[in-house]
Amino acid sequence: MTTKLKGAWVTHVGNKKPDNEDSVFFGKACVCGRSMNEPEAVELDGTDWLLGVADGVGGHNAGETASRLCSEAAIGMEEVSRATVDSLLQNLNKEIFDKSVEDETLSGMGTTVAGVALGGGGLFAFNVGDSRVYRFHAERGLERVTLDDSLLERGDAKTGTPMPFAPSNVITQALGGRKTFKEITPNLYDLET
Repeated sequence: MTTKLKGAWVTHVGNKKPDNEDSVFFGKACVCGRSMNEPEAVELDGTDWLLGVADGVGGHNAGETASRLCSEAAIGMEEVSRATVDSLLQNLNKEIFDKSVEDETLSGMGTTVAGVALGGGGLFAFNVGDSRVYRFHAERGLERVTLDDSLLERGDAKTGTPMPFAPSNVITQALGGRKTFKEITPNLYDLET
């Protein structure tokens, strides 16, 4: 099944950083390392695609590099399925970590990612970290699809119990972003319903 989509993106640097560490991917289009304050329209026509945003982890070096690596890998996917997206994100975690160890200027770099995919097995959302996916439902309105990988929403890895009084900016997993390597578990969400 071929799908035609039209979309637009706009991001904001935020209040603390001088540069935009976001990058976006939409099918084979990718925008990284520049201001995205003005909406940019894109079209997508295909059978397998990913669209989403990678957001460099705040307080770490080279977030813009990590988010660019993530988006460039996403636009390079030929076959999209839950298994290939899961594998892509796990491999990116290792690649980003390895690059951060090899180059001192990239030490600790990391990114969060969230998006939507269409491929073998249907339509699904994915995320790692605290970047989010929302959808608009005609009857229910705007709905949040993803959960953040944060102490606030998922709790620590041992108990998995949410910690409602934890700071909202403490994430429990990202692509890279650590001094020692840690495997990740990408989150995948069915959007067929």
